Amino acid sequence: MSRVSVAEGTKLSVVLARGLVGRLTSRVAAHPILNWPFSFGKADRIVIAPQDLRTSDGTRASEIYAGRFAFAGKVVTCDSRSPFEIPPPSEDWAAALFGFGWLRHLRAAESGITRANARALVDEWIALNSSHDAIAWRADVVARRVMSWLSQAPLVLDDADVHFYRRFLRSLSRQVRQL
Repeated sequence: MSRVSVAEGTKLSVVLARGLVGRLTSRVAAHPILNWPFSFGKADRIVIAPQDLRTSDGTRASEIYAGRFAFAGKVVTCDSRSPFEIPPPSEDWAAALFGFGWLRHLRAAESGITRANARALVDEWIALNSSHDAIAWRADVVARRVMSWLSQAPLVLDDADVHFYRRFLRSLSRQVRQL
């Protein structure tokens, strides 16, 4: 058996790993049981909520509560309509809305009204966006939404009823499967 340098061994390992990953991913895409939507079990609770490290502004919570959503240089006033029913002014604005990063501002306000507002907005999204909207279901937007929902779960789920909790977990599971 010949001796191989560390660099050559590393290159060989990388080539073998790429081939193995390629074969596995092609099998995963082709195998129907792995694409089955319920193959990974059902989530029944959220055990831990990661800390959101982004800065938040409690004053923006009053704007969101009033129905003014300012993202990507555009402001949309909802006028007692759901922000998810309004045609987005830009793709970046829609990505910011559907990413739910703005929930952190509602959490910063720390009041019962903001918790109820956050829960109502999440529930509206769950009810209105069961279809595959092109922007809402892009991988980067889904990933941001999953991170936002998990990190803001204490805000959204505090004092929530059992039915909302189950809808929330079903939607979250669906989004994770989509990723």
